[in-house]
Amino acid sequence: MYFHFRRSYFRKIIELVIAIRIEHTLSKEKILELYLNIIYFGNGQYGICDAAEFYFDNDVRSLSINQIFILACIIAAPTASNPIQHPDVFWRIRNQWLSVKKMDTLLCRQRMQQ
Repeated sequence: MYFHFRRSYFRKIIELVIAIRIEHTLSKEKILELYLNIIYFGNGQYGICDAAEFYFDNDVRSLSINQIFILACIIAAPTASNPIQHPDVFWRIRNQWLSVKKMDTLLCRQRMQQ
């Protein structure tokens, strides 16, 4: 939400106040739901339901974990990492996310062993 094109401390303070109010009013699950329903997924698709239908011809509730992961990778850069128009960029971003997830899993296992 932008109140002015120019970045300013005033705008940042307003955004902070709005964010705090939203956090106090809505649950984290509801905030995530609202976000996923308006976010851009490339190829003119807004919202996770439309993206699931467009990319997988499937209802969002029926997606596999791999399909959900693919949509999550698109969020970072929906135009640049569009798997249809830029498959090479998409696979690079996907592999980076997988590397981060593997490292996170290893660190969690190490912490549990200590």
